[in-house]
Parts: sequence; structure tokens; C-alpha cells
Amino acid sequence: MSQILVPGATPGIITTEGDLIGGDSSGLPSRIPVGTAGQFLGVSSGALSWAAAGGGPAAKVYEQEVTVTTGQTVLTYTPTASGLFLITGYLRIITAATVVEMSVTHTDATGAQTTILLASQSLAVGSYGLTATTIADVLSDAIDIVVTVGTANQVYASAGILQS
Repeated sequence: MSQILVPGATPGIITTEGDLIGGDSSGLPSRIPVGTAGQFLGVSSGALSWAAAGGGPAAKVYEQEVTVTTGQTVLTYTPTASGLFLITGYLRIITAATVVEMSVTHTDATGAQTTILLASQSLAVGSYGLTATTIADVLSDAIDIVVTVGTANQVYASAGILQS
């Protein structure tokens, strides 16, 4: 086994595969133990530390056909922790114009909420990327993305929920 000499470091500072060397508060080399699966190295209070991954997709749906006019839930996600979530939406109208609305139902600290991603309006045949929005949701309360249409089987919905 090869050894790397770091001036000022205690011999044997690296004890486990995956360990790193960082500077402590006094500027001396110190051991940063390897993190666990799914963690990323970040900074907390000015020091290097391992943290859970964030900002990745929590849930997504692609090209879900909307088959009813009364409001179809195209995506549901139940968070494992309270936090902020970025909601994205995309619609494709296939053969004839129809009225469409896309909304998000969730619960924040004040109670049940409905956030409109696209207010009810007639859309021509084509594809539509919707403006993303951010919501706060509380632990164990589902986030639902609901699409309501004027004509069934004319709309395909895609959506994403990303935890930030």
C-alpha cells in the first residue's frame, strides 16, 4: 500500500477506503470520513460535511393520457420530509382544441392548498411547457398533480416533482 505524506498531518490519518483529507478550523489537515450511499459532500457552517442528496426528481410522469373530463390525478408523491418542492408541467394536445387546467393539491403549514399551474383555458393542437412553481409541503401529506380537460383522450400530460 502506498502512502501520501501531507505536511502537518498525523500519520495514518486515512483509515478507511474513501476517506478524504480536509482542513480543520485551525487550518491543519484532518480526516473526512467517507459518507454513506446517496450522500454528497457539501459545506455546513463553513466546514465540509456529508449531506443527503437534494434537488433530484422525487416523482415524474411522462405522456399520461387524460381519459376523463372530471379531473384526473396524473401524478402523486408523498414526501418523506417537509420541504420545498418544484413542480413542473407539460401538456400535449393531439387532434382538436380543448379546454385544459392543471393544478397541484398539497398541504402546507396553514392547511390544504390548491395551486394552479395552468388556469382553465382552450388550447389548440400543440405542445405547451408550463411555468414551474414552488410549493411548501408537510411530511406525509401527498402532493397531487391534477389535469381537468373539456374532451377526454385529447391531452397527454407530463409532470415532475423535484425536492429542493
